[in-house]
Amino acid sequence: MTTFTIDKIRLEKLLDKIVAGGIQLPEFQRGWIWDDDHIKNLLASVSRNYPIGTIMMLETGNKELNFAARPITGVKTENKDPDELILDGQQRLTALFQSLYSDLPANPKESMSTKSRKRINRWYYMDIKKALAPGEENIEEAINGSADKLGFDQQYNELLFPLFKTFDFSNWRDECDSYWHHDDEIRRLLRQFESSIIHECFYSYDIPYVTLLKETQPEAICPIFERINSTGVNLDVFDLLVAIYASKNFNLRKDWETRERRLTEKNSVLNDIKGSDFVKTVTLLATYNNGNNSSNVSCSRKTILKLELKNYKEWAEAATTGYEKTVKFLASQKIFDSKYLPYTTQLIPLSAIFAVLGGKSENAGVRDKLVRWYWCGVLGELYRGIPESRFVRDLKEVLNWIKDDRLEPTTIIESNFSAKRILDLKDRRSAAFKGIYSLLLQNGAKDFLSDITIDIENYFNTNIDIHHIFPKKWCERNVDSYDDRCDCIVNKTPLSNKTHTKIGDRSTEEYLRILEKEGKIKPSRMDDILKSHLIKPSALRSNNFEEFFSEREKNLLKIIESATGKQILD
Repeated sequence: MTTFTIDKIRLEKLLDKIVAGGIQLPEFQRGWIWDDDHIKNLLASVSRNYPIGTIMMLETGNKELNFAARPITGVKTENKDPDELILDGQQRLTALFQSLYSDLPANPKESMSTKSRKRINRWYYMDIKKALAPGEENIEEAINGSADKLGFDQQYNELLFPLFKTFDFSNWRDECDSYWHHDDEIRRLLRQFESSIIHECFYSYDIPYVTLLKETQPEAICPIFERINSTGVNLDVFDLLVAIYASKNFNLRKDWETRERRLTEKNSVLNDIKGSDFVKTVTLLATYNNGNNSSNVSCSRKTILKLELKNYKEWAEAATTGYEKTVKFLASQKIFDSKYLPYTTQLIPLSAIFAVLGGKSENAGVRDKLVRWYWCGVLGELYRGIPESRFVRDLKEVLNWIKDDRLEPTTIIESNFSAKRILDLKDRRSAAFKGIYSLLLQNGAKDFLSDITIDIENYFNTNIDIHHIFPKKWCERNVDSYDDRCDCIVNKTPLSNKTHTKIGDRSTEEYLRILEKEGKIKPSRMDDILKSHLIKPSALRSNNFEEFFSEREKNLLKIIESATGKQILD
């Protein structure tokens, strides 16, 4: 069945529909962002009868997709329900309405060349003589924006046509003609302008017009919008749900912002959680608890868009509590900062699991299983992308495993860490890199200079980050055939910024002596500090990179095996 129509619409008719409220914006559309230059370029294109692209509308009337709507910026309409919603064309149509059809000045941003980019008022005028001069570039030069509305005498005397009078040109023409006492040359210019630009371009201008019919499935809107959207602002399922719930007088965005503050005001580890992540957790809970029919569990776009408001309200608090427990769980695994959170996506099912378990999640045996599942997902790098099928599978399988030891989840079965992979882990782009960083903190890693165990109490105050053990420049000078080993996780460890500064580019033997002296640390005590980082002290004291690397690589693989409960074979 065809779900769209393709047609064209005359510019004036389109603007009439906008003014009447028949065409409006869905609530998920962001604000108008065009600047002065964009508007002038658009007007120049219409003045030449050049195409300005297709617009796309969504027909209203789909009961499953009842979006709240608002008029285009600047339109004043009396609470009319729209017939169509703008999916693609908001920027262009707003610019055309404000510059050609409004009694108020357009309100674009300043041009890109300015620093402030603040909102400004603009009345747009076309210099008739320049517009009629030979050469296409003259159209651009003919269109100007003025902060002030020009008086009639100035308009007529300088032949500056107010483009906001485009569709009332005849009245302006007659007044201008009278001002010039019916001068033949002025009449000729006015007739030529009316014929070649007003009639041939503006009055005859057709815009390609695609309408998605009301039968379009809700889940198809997001990908369609993302493909056609040219503003650089991605639309996600949360934005659509905001618009759907707004039509039911519920402000989902405000509700989420309140919950977001609650989750992040005391801890930054959830700073990257988005509203779309949260509604996925809510949808997992709503479908999991819907008659306990496991086959219906889902958090797909389609399912989220069908989530009844009453179901959201029923499970939103449980989901929030689940995320609060997730924060505590992450802290217990020494993950304190969103910068070193391996996967945001894995928290979607984890928070749902905590919500379902309630107080049972505090049991030691249950906690051990959650820890193992979590690290198998991280170190097996199984949560790349947005694996919604894995969200569903893990929610069901982890909960079943907690009830029955024999039902090991697929994520644990599929998790595999190759010994060779460790050489590729060089920075925070890898979830496994972040995971090993946190495992080192779990091992009780102490700062080389302060001898303080790195924990949440001092993590942020001392600016803990991951740094080279054998400094990069030292490796370049001293390690034969400088290779990936020097920059991989084996040669990196969490240290304070102060310690890192003291280390500089020095050899390990030299900086250990400096740190021992400044920190008043005995060599035997420094050895214990190094061991807390799984480092062989004698290798650092002798500047032996090869021995250091071999031993630490083995030790890191052991803590990975311990975290996942899986043997690394190669």
